[in-house]
Amino acid sequence: MKLQQRVAYLTATVIILVGGAWWVFSPVGHLRQFDADLQPLAESPLEGWCSGHTFIDGGGGRNAQQAKAAICRTDNAETYSASVDMTAVVPSFCLGAIAAGWQGNLASCESILAQNNLWPTLHGQLTNAWNKAHPYPGGEFSARVSDSSDNTGRGQTR
Repeated sequence: MKLQQRVAYLTATVIILVGGAWWVFSPVGHLRQFDADLQPLAESPLEGWCSGHTFIDGGGGRNAQQAKAAICRTDNAETYSASVDMTAVVPSFCLGAIAAGWQGNLASCESILAQNNLWPTLHGQLTNAWNKAHPYPGGEFSARVSDSSDNTGRGQTR
């Protein structure tokens, strides 16, 4: 084997080892969370506030208003943080719901969401993360799901 071939093989080996190590050990970044119906979850105070505002303004989440939620996020980007903070989503959702005209208070809103295991989605709906194959438990913020023979969970996100 010629010296030129050895150098080429050695260079290729080093590139593969360094590139592979970089690929394996480089940080992944943030991966958005989804519910079982593949609806993106609200993950920041900004998304939470806009989800709550859109939820109440849109008739309790019965109409998914993705465009309205996206406009809300654009309009309120300076007021609320867009950084991922799962602990701030529910209080922000409740503040958005109150700003949209919901007559309750922050504590009762947070209590309703916690008791019913509901989480805001990015598009102004609520989802129950524990099981999509069955209707959600009742409550002030949950829409009524009609009883049907479809037990797959399709279309259950509220």
